[in-house]
Amino acid sequence: MRIIYFGSNSPLSYQPLKALLRLTQHIAAPVKFEICAIVSEHFNTEDISIIDTRSDTLQSLAFIQQIPFIKVTHNLPDIAPVLRRCKADIILSSCFARKIPESILSIASFGAFNIHPSLLPQYRGPDPLFWQFRAEQCVFGVSLHRMTAEFDSGDILFKKTVVMPEGINRHEATYLLAHAAAELALQLLERSLNKPPAQTPQNSKAMSHQGLPEAKDYGVSHQWSARRLYNFICAYQQVGRYFQCHINQQSIKLTQAFSYQKHPYAEAQNLSFKHQPFSIHPVDNTGDYDTGITPYNLRDNLRDNLRDNLRDNLRDNLRDIRIACSTGFIHCQFYSEIQ
Repeated sequence: MRIIYFGSNSPLSYQPLKALLRLTQHIAAPVKFEICAIVSEHFNTEDISIIDTRSDTLQSLAFIQQIPFIKVTHNLPDIAPVLRRCKADIILSSCFARKIPESILSIASFGAFNIHPSLLPQYRGPDPLFWQFRAEQCVFGVSLHRMTAEFDSGDILFKKTVVMPEGINRHEATYLLAHAAAELALQLLERSLNKPPAQTPQNSKAMSHQGLPEAKDYGVSHQWSARRLYNFICAYQQVGRYFQCHINQQSIKLTQAFSYQKHPYAEAQNLSFKHQPFSIHPVDNTGDYDTGITPYNLRDNLRDNLRDNLRDNLRDNLRDIRIACSTGFIHCQFYSEIQ
């Protein structure tokens, strides 16, 4: 069985291909599988490519395994004649950014399939991981579906759920999804040996689609739960990125999340989180909570007092704070522009 593989240098492409290559080399495999071509976008304009065989890239795998590597530089339909000569049974795509035209999809006799990092039909689109973290999704997953003329809309063959640990970053989360994607790729080949696997049409009423995130999408809200705020910031925090939070015309740039609790902290027992869902409590220079400072209630028009107290208590630009959310509180860091 011959396979054309479409992907990128994301782990979501690399790990499934690596699993397929292990299967092709397995002596006891009931049917011989062969990766006859690897297709990926190529952004290097130099004529001579430098391949690092130690890197986790599709190009390095192709070089090591001596598999034809097809670089897509312009129009995807232009490579259709080359792919047709591969006489492929299956086309498998994972994390390939372009829409594959029908002139290529029709090449595979068994079918063309894609692995998508969400539990379809929810979170269609180019970056479903971001939107799942932002929406406080509890259960993530991957789906293997048949490719059609519309992105992420074909009948579903297999799904696998992935539970994300608290505080995981997006790179670690991507690797967890990548290993699940590899399992689905192997499952497809296993089932292709027998009768074709059952296919389930996607429920259009349950469908959601999101585009690529913009800068404003990294903003957070005081109406979120502490858990949602913590996991979203942990997933996407990086040097130079701020998570803007607007509270009563006060703008706070959060940079990092350390921990959260589901219940209000002891010093804020008298606050009504139902009616006053957000407060800020600075942390002293030792990293311990300064229990002598009353939590600031930003709903009570204390923005001027907040500015004065921060000027007195915070010396550097980066400081720790406790934020009381709609449920619970979070210990995090923010960037202070107060001089």
